Amino acid sequence: MNKPLITIVMPAYKAEEFILEALMSVKAQTYTEWELIVVEDGSKDCTEEIVKDFASSLVERNIQYVHHSQNQGVSAARNTAIKLAKGEFLAFLDSDDIWKEYHLELSIRELQLSGADLAHSAIEVFNNKTRKTIIVINPSEEEIADFPNSLFKRCYVLMPTVVVKRSIFQKLGYFDQKIKIAQDYDYWLRIVEAGFKFVYVPGIHALYRKNITSLTTDFTKVLEDHCLVIRKHSNLKIIPRETRNYAISKYHVEVALRNLKNDPKKSLESLLWTFQFAPISSFKELVRRLVDPESAKEWIDFTLPSDNDQ
Repeated sequence: MNKPLITIVMPAYKAEEFILEALMSVKAQTYTEWELIVVEDGSKDCTEEIVKDFASSLVERNIQYVHHSQNQGVSAARNTAIKLAKGEFLAFLDSDDIWKEYHLELSIRELQLSGADLAHSAIEVFNNKTRKTIIVINPSEEEIADFPNSLFKRCYVLMPTVVVKRSIFQKLGYFDQKIKIAQDYDYWLRIVEAGFKFVYVPGIHALYRKNITSLTTDFTKVLEDHCLVIRKHSNLKIIPRETRNYAISKYHVEVALRNLKNDPKKSLESLLWTFQFAPISSFKELVRRLVDPESAKEWIDFTLPSDNDQ
């Protein structure tokens, strides 16, 4: 197997508590042709010292530390690292998440065997306090078979599991810094539109650290940002209009119902937008949710924030 260089992109913000565990999961990779670029985005704690100590223990590796003088957001941090990257492939790991030791090796192997441009896999979300598993997020067999239509309905391509050709960013540009949470979802749909190939690598490749007390609040924010992305790509011709309408109504009706009590104005705006764009599917979805409130549980394994808010 040819062993191309992989650039590992790691944004960091107030990361001193967990970043060493993330770094050690990089060191443990069975695939050894990698470089690492850590971009600290405007915070100032012990992150720099931890990264430089780690780098001194691996002098044979190219490990860079970059510091943004002001907080610019996680997309800006990732974009900075991508612009400095030398690898043929990019891999993404947030400073509080963890890779399985086989992640890079199996991803590169599958990319080479399939000829795909982007590989992704399953992720385990765990409770930061108890270390117990909350959920495993991965695409179903039906979703894999129905790609890319299924991706428009649900973002199951998760940032810490992605290994992707750097040349894609050279062709399509970088992450949209105006999108705060779902910038990864936006970029995957841009890749779909450009006609690049995805491949799913079976198995759990990453562990996502989650503060369980903020799960519901975070999830509503995730849905709201996904609404922005879905609207941005509402004319994506490769996806059938029926599928686009279904996704638009599902996202916006859910956001409307979640905000109904605490933010009725936002709730109304969401309903008005979706009924204007997809009135029939939106009406069906609203009736379904009102008749069967328990159906909201199907959203629990929907997705997760691509990173901790900065």
